[in-house]
Amino acid sequence: HKRSWTERRKRQPRLASMLDFSAIFAAAAVFGVGLLILWSNPVRWVNRIVFTCSIHFTVWLAALYLAMTSAQGLFWLRWTTSIAALIPFHFWLVKEAIASDLEELRGKRIVHAGAWLLVTGCLACITFTDYFIPSISTSERRLHGPGYYVYMAGNLGLYFALAVDSFNRIKFLSGGRRLALQVWL
Repeated sequence: HKRSWTERRKRQPRLASMLDFSAIFAAAAVFGVGLLILWSNPVRWVNRIVFTCSIHFTVWLAALYLAMTSAQGLFWLRWTTSIAALIPFHFWLVKEAIASDLEELRGKRIVHAGAWLLVTGCLACITFTDYFIPSISTSERRLHGPGYYVYMAGNLGLYFALAVDSFNRIKFLSGGRRLALQVWL
C-alpha cells in the first residue's frame, strides 16, 4: 500500500509546517539578496550573473517545497534534483565572471563552459529516469538506482573541481577580483 507524501505529513504536521515555512522563507530571502546585488550595480555583468544564480536557487527551493508538500512528491523530487544538478554550472559562470575579462571568457574559456554544461546537463537528465529513482519507490520503501550514485558522485566531483579551479585562479588575481572570488568561494 502506497502512502502519499501528504498522508505521511499528517502524522507530523508541526515539523512539516516548519519545514514548509523555512523553504518559502529561504526562497524569498535568496531572491531578495540577489535583487539587492543586482540593484547595487545593474551594469556590472558579475552582478547580473549572481542575480540569475539567486533566481536559480529560488526555483530550486520552490521545487523542494513542492516535493515536500505535494502528493506527487517523486515528480517534484526529480525536478528538484534536476535543477540542483545545474547549480555547479551556474557557480562556474559566476566564478568566471569574477576572474575573467569578457574577451577572455569569449575566447578559450567558452570550451570549458561547454564541457561544464554538458556534464551538468547529463546529470540533470539522469534524474528523470528509473535509473535514478525507480518508479516503484515509495516514501516507506525508498529505492535508489545506480544513476542516483552517479548523480551524487558527479555533483561532488563538479564541486571539487570548481573549488580546485577557484583556488588556482585566486593565485593570479589581485585587488577587488581576488577578494570577490575569495568571498564567492
